[in-house]
Amino acid sequence: MSKRPAKLLVVIGTIAHMGGAERQALYLVEHLASLPGCRVEVLTFEDGAALRPALDALGVPIHVHPYYFLWPRARRTMALLKLARLLKFKIKPDALLPFVGIHSKAMAQVWPLSGARFCWWNQQDEGRDLHGTAEEGRILRKVSCVNSNSEAGRDFLAGTYGLPPASILVYNNGTPVPDAPNISGAWRTKLDLGQRTIVSMVANITSFKDHATLIDAWVTVRQHFSGRASPVLLLAGHLREQSTVAKLKLQAFDSGLSNDDIHFLGPLNDVPELIAESDIVVHSSLTEGCPNAVCEAMALAKAVVATDIPGCRQALGEVGARWLAEPRNPESLAAKIIQLLEDESLRTRQGQDNLERIKADFSIAGMNRYFQDLIEKGLGVSLGQAAMDRA
Repeated sequence: MSKRPAKLLVVIGTIAHMGGAERQALYLVEHLASLPGCRVEVLTFEDGAALRPALDALGVPIHVHPYYFLWPRARRTMALLKLARLLKFKIKPDALLPFVGIHSKAMAQVWPLSGARFCWWNQQDEGRDLHGTAEEGRILRKVSCVNSNSEAGRDFLAGTYGLPPASILVYNNGTPVPDAPNISGAWRTKLDLGQRTIVSMVANITSFKDHATLIDAWVTVRQHFSGRASPVLLLAGHLREQSTVAKLKLQAFDSGLSNDDIHFLGPLNDVPELIAESDIVVHSSLTEGCPNAVCEAMALAKAVVATDIPGCRQALGEVGARWLAEPRNPESLAAKIIQLLEDESLRTRQGQDNLERIKADFSIAGMNRYFQDLIEKGLGVSLGQAAMDRA
């Protein structure tokens, strides 16, 4: 066993905003920073203010190296060569720990030139922005190990690149269980909603999600509650794809939905506040890994209606499977939303089942222990235990 603390470089594509993969990476950074047998640093391709305060508070050095996977090939190649030099002569990491497929691809390419002894491929999505090329397959086969936080990610890698499914390690994302009674939301007051029931969806508005089916379903939900206090739909998430946002707003207007029926909230600093005030959380999507938004709602004991795709099924498990709606089917989605809105006791039971599943199978400690075991095995070192584990 090596006596020198291992230097572990966690690769977070952007620290400008906090998405699901960024949050999972931060959990691991926090854990590694507490271990006596390693030194953790962060490499990011895009600087920003969202994660920097947390990283600074941990005393974790941050290395910023601009790189974007959609740059022209020549520019990407030059950026990767400069990155390899940065790694080998300045950072000198023992392990490269990226968190999504496109960044795993970049780090696997520079790994042989970096001086690092270990590099994993971590598929925190269902395969977006990868092309299924023979070159990607060769890169995949050279890394120390291949991980995915979802069965959907595993199946994509196995089916696309011909990797044996058993060689791809699948783990569950860590999900914190907040102290729900101490979360005080303000959305009812801010939007003057009174006692209306709230249905929310927390997801960046991009082409990877399916807000369009939810808006169509919401027309049916509103008609069902005609003459009664109607529920309100709150959509939270980044609005970076302005053309997609514009289409959704036009769709809602053309369907007769008013600003009183549906609200586009934009990005939130405190997602748990919105979830805590919601009666139901919906996740309408066509492609997912294991969605953090669903797991976070489950951790707050909320009833969840989601699209029946592998990632959502993995999150909700057998008990929650009855609340999975057929993809691109607004009637199926609306029916499940209406059933839960009509029955408060049913919502409560499903929410408690969801919470118990998170506690049993999606703990942050379990995920971090999984990662730590991989790193220790790959480097042949012992990273030790966190102070809280030794107490």
